[in-house]
Amino acid sequence: KGLDMEMPRPRYFRHENLIPALTDDEQNSSVRQARSQSGMLAVRDAATRVLTSMYRLRLDAHAGCEPPCLAERLTNQRSGDHEKLSRTAAAQSIVLLTNDGILPLSKKRVKSIAILGSASNATDTSAMGAWPWPGSPYAGGGTSHVTTEGNQVITPLAAIRRQAQELGIDVVVAIESDDVLYALNAIANVDVAIVVCATTSTEGQDRQHLSLSQGVDKLIWAVSGRRPTVVLMEIPGPTLMPWRHRPSAMLSMFLGGEQTGNAWADVLFGNETPSGKLPIAIPATDTDAIAPSQGDTVSYTESVWTSYRNNRYKFHFPFGHGLSYTRFHYGTPEVSLNYTEVPSWAEAKVQLTIQNGGQFNGAEVVQAYVAFSPEVGMPTTLRNFQKTSVLQPNERQDVTFFFSKRDFSTYVSGTGWVQQGSVEVLIGSSSEDIRQRVQLQVPRRDSAEQQETL
Repeated sequence: KGLDMEMPRPRYFRHENLIPALTDDEQNSSVRQARSQSGMLAVRDAATRVLTSMYRLRLDAHAGCEPPCLAERLTNQRSGDHEKLSRTAAAQSIVLLTNDGILPLSKKRVKSIAILGSASNATDTSAMGAWPWPGSPYAGGGTSHVTTEGNQVITPLAAIRRQAQELGIDVVVAIESDDVLYALNAIANVDVAIVVCATTSTEGQDRQHLSLSQGVDKLIWAVSGRRPTVVLMEIPGPTLMPWRHRPSAMLSMFLGGEQTGNAWADVLFGNETPSGKLPIAIPATDTDAIAPSQGDTVSYTESVWTSYRNNRYKFHFPFGHGLSYTRFHYGTPEVSLNYTEVPSWAEAKVQLTIQNGGQFNGAEVVQAYVAFSPEVGMPTTLRNFQKTSVLQPNERQDVTFFFSKRDFSTYVSGTGWVQQGSVEVLIGSSSEDIRQRVQLQVPRRDSAEQQETL
């Protein structure tokens, strides 16, 4: 039972653990033979499953490298298509947390900007020798870090300044530090201040705190009290934002890679409409998140009551949150349990129309949550989501969700998954922004009621 592979070095998958030592009386006995066969069968089964995946991916025909593959990871695999995809992916991952209407920036309303913060011109890191391997605002630390060469990282400072100048917007000052007094003097005559901030993380150790790095909180507090301020955060996970009510707009990006700067600029100036959603909830305080364990043994006492599923936690921004430059209308859902409309693996179909009701092009990530009866003891849980295509103003698109038996089931200890007959489907733009609700009485597949369409 358990895993088929252990990395990066054997700790539990060792010969003496797989085939326990025998006493003198057990040597050359049936006990020895039985234990040996049992251990080797477990190894063989695990190896078979690993090799099956390798052959399925044709790794036998396309040889890989010897982990940790440092030399191979440093090779240049870029192309024009790769760079374009990287830029698009980074831009579409940006989450617009708040916006009082200042974004997108245009020359009609903004004549000058200041770019602030040491993260605006941060370099990548190639320090991959001693553990722990550090991260950067562009990629996580440890074995997940992909190193770039030379000037391949497009910094926010470079990209925002270039696009602003192309639009005729003056970049009056670009400060590459977090000095508060210097920043306040520099922004005295600009229309908008842009603060770029970050924090990093690496594998193998916890972050020391949930705040941004370099004491940039003080810079945001100060600048946002003097000038309209846009805060761009490059973060690896939950981050505290005690100043959240001050800036005119706040955006976050989760390790966007070498095209981070271009992605920020594309969204700031309206070349891309933000469509990203938070894959986490942003806690109000550091007590509104599960604290890391201080020991070698971790007890998961929170069970499934984590993140948005736990109403005891308070969040500044809920799971699934993400604004757009446009707005979307959610039509009335249509529900069917009819065999002719529902695949054999599904229990129900819910369909609704999404309409772009604003003035900008944009895509929406429609989220479907399932709520159970209180006595069941199961939190409301995300069961499906679907991203629309980029919709023009007034354009519509149908979104269809199919729900399986598992989606409508809760886990009962000692029994397993038990399907619930009465559930509620909540459809919205985040875990807290629910636009439509549908109550379902899901019949058993052998019931005559299964042909009814609600």
